Amino acid sequence: MLNFDNLTERLVEELKAAAMHFDLYRSIKASIPSHKKGINKSPNFWSLTLNAHLEATRCSLCKIYDQTNNNNLTLNSWLKEFKKHHCKQEFFETNEMDKFNRVPLVEGEIEQDIALVSLKDSLVNTLYTKHRNNEVAHISNKLVSRG
Repeated sequence: MLNFDNLTERLVEELKAAAMHFDLYRSIKASIPSHKKGINKSPNFWSLTLNAHLEATRCSLCKIYDQTNNNNLTLNSWLKEFKKHHCKQEFFETNEMDKFNRVPLVEGEIEQDIALVSLKDSLVNTLYTKHRNNEVAHISNKLVSRG
């Protein structure tokens, strides 16, 4: 059995990285209209910076939603590990923590979550098949030749 705390910590780090890079991308992009003069002094730098944050976001998301190997740490593998070794009956029962907005798990909820992070979900499928397989992990000859 794997060290679930380490898996959780590393997956959270990757999720936070994706969120921070995307937040930086959106913040820089939103500030462009009010800083055109300064940005026009070094347009290549700002273009590369914007692209780097967007690409870092896509890379992290591709890692998080990867579908290639069950031995990789992904949301899908994390949920399966949780279900197999750590999902306890007490998670389905109400207790004193509920007054702090805790919501007990519902039977079948883990399976729904697993489906939401698999290729069955259209957004994950697009991220994986279009972005990861054609632009992030590989450069598709077919897409490039179309122009």
